[in-house]
Amino acid sequence: MGWLTAFLARLAGRHAVRCGCPLCNPAELEQRDVIGMPYRHPESITRELPGRQEEALAAIGAELWPDDEWAEIILDVRRAEGQS
Repeated sequence: MGWLTAFLARLAGRHAVRCGCPLCNPAELEQRDVIGMPYRHPESITRELPGRQEEALAAIGAELWPDDEWAEIILDVRRAEGQS
């Protein structure tokens, strides 16, 4: 049984992303640290949205903030944090 454990350890070491969940992806964990996002959230920061979801999200944003107020909110937050 020891050979199986050793084999699985070697196999896991070869793959930085093991299961595909956000918490097994080193790039995802790094980006969560950058923005201060807790690890327990299931959302992915680094994954691209599928085209239709991106279009739907853009439409919702345009309806909620027709004059790009959201962009101003983000800029204000970044200025306050000294990022921009």
